[in-house]
Parts: sequence; C-alpha cells; structure tokens
Amino acid sequence: GDSGGSAVDCLNITSAGDINFTGNTDAKIKLPSAGGIYESDGSTAVLTETGGVASLGSAVAFPAGHVVKVTQYLNTSDYTTTGTTPKKGPTSGTITMDSTSNKMFITVTFLVYATINGLRVVLYRNPTVSSGDTINGGVNLTLGSEPQFYIGAGAEVMAPLTYTYLDTPAANSTYGLVYYEHPSNTGNSVINGSFMQTSFTFMEVKV
Repeated sequence: GDSGGSAVDCLNITSAGDINFTGNTDAKIKLPSAGGIYESDGSTAVLTETGGVASLGSAVAFPAGHVVKVTQYLNTSDYTTTGTTPKKGPTSGTITMDSTSNKMFITVTFLVYATINGLRVVLYRNPTVSSGDTINGGVNLTLGSEPQFYIGAGAEVMAPLTYTYLDTPAANSTYGLVYYEHPSNTGNSVINGSFMQTSFTFMEVKV
C-alpha cells in the first residue's frame, strides 16, 4: 500500500516488468525524502525529491519545441549616428547554449529617435568592427533592403520598436543591433537606451 496507510488493490508486476495498479485508479507513488526514480543503472536520476521539491534529472529528454533556457541582457547606453555607414549598437553577451543543435528565439525591444526621414536598424549575429564602431562582419538576420523607422521631412519622432527572429546559430553566439541613417536624413538618429533600456531576450528552443 502507499505510505498513507490505504491498501493498493491488485498490484501486478508483469513478466515484462510493468507495474499495473489495475484495481486502484487513484494509487500514488510517494518518493522518500532521499529517494527517487532512477534509470536501470541505479545511479542516473530521472525524478528526485528534496524538501518537498521534485526535480527532473539531467538525463530527461524534453520534447521538440520546449524552451530549455531563457537569458536576458539589458543595455542603458545611447548610440548616435549622423551617417549611412552601419555602426555597432547595443549588443548582448555571449549566449551559451545547452545544445548548439537547438534554435534560438530572439526578442529585442529598443527606443529610437530620428529626425527627417529616419533610421535603419538590423539585428546581427556576431557583429564585428573594423575600427571604432564601424561594422565589418557578422550575419545580418533582418530580411529586406530597407528595415527602417521612417518619418516625413521636417518631423521628429521617438518610438519603441520590437524585433523577433528564430535563429539557428549552431554555436554559442553574440547578438547586436546595427544602425545607420536613411540616405536622405540630415539630422541625428539615436538608439535611446538611457530613456528606455534596450532589452535582448533569448529563448533556447529544443529541436
């Protein structure tokens, strides 16, 4: 019976090793405080309990589509440009994956300020610079020829933007925003982390 004292009717262990509670539809398996459920080797934990908290062992395989890790990076700096040369903006640290065969779902939220025709912003994997903050390498993850925040001439606007992307990095990677002005812009363009912090959120998704 269970440790609560009630009897378990018709407990049956088959020749295949299956345990059937055929006569008790509300039967419970109660783990001892220092025990658990282990693989056939007797040492690889599947499910353990400590202090009333149940934990899955590292050998447990999660189904495809399951989020196995969430990481966030915040940036409060401002990045300003007055030209059309792509510049390195806010970046994350290196994202260490549980498995490099998994996918990475990325959400970036940031605040932009622009005058007269606006600002272009793209998401990069592993952005690199040649000198200063000028981009000379990395993988552009933002599709399209003009990924921009656009306003009419003579206006100025500040607005929050959010980018999302499902990436297959195949390695631990760094992500960042690359920004540059619309060719017709004659004013300043800014990613305003001091007014609203730039937020990178990474969800590692099992495949």
